[in-house]
Amino acid sequence: MSITKALVGLVLILAVILTLNLADVQDMSRSTPGGSHVPVIHAFTAEPAQTQYPGARSTLKWNVTGAATITIEPGVGQVSQTGSCIVTPYENTTYVLTAGSGGGSVSAVVVVSVPSQPPGAGDTTTPGSAFPEDKFPEDKFPE
Repeated sequence: MSITKALVGLVLILAVILTLNLADVQDMSRSTPGGSHVPVIHAFTAEPAQTQYPGARSTLKWNVTGAATITIEPGVGQVSQTGSCIVTPYENTTYVLTAGSGGGSVSAVVVVSVPSQPPGAGDTTTPGSAFPEDKFPEDKFPE
């Protein structure tokens, strides 16, 4: 075996050991001094994050591990560790997922943005018309 192959093998072994040690450090960072683990929120999303009009549907999705209790506020309440639900906000709404255990609690936030009015609600033009309410200026058309 050449020296180059031996060095490459040694580097690979050291890389594996370093990776395993980093995983242990990351795992320890989630535990409290008493040994209890803090929950981990892997994902909390809203799809779509911006609705087309007030009252339109958006789906909240989440994935949490290590929690004894998980709640989403406002208006959803207690949920399981993995799931989804449909919300229909009428105004910009900030949803807060809180996961708790004996080791503490963590929170994540998503915002669903809602336009102040439905598309076209402030538009007084008729499709195909360049003037409000199809009223044409009298000086533009001879009688």
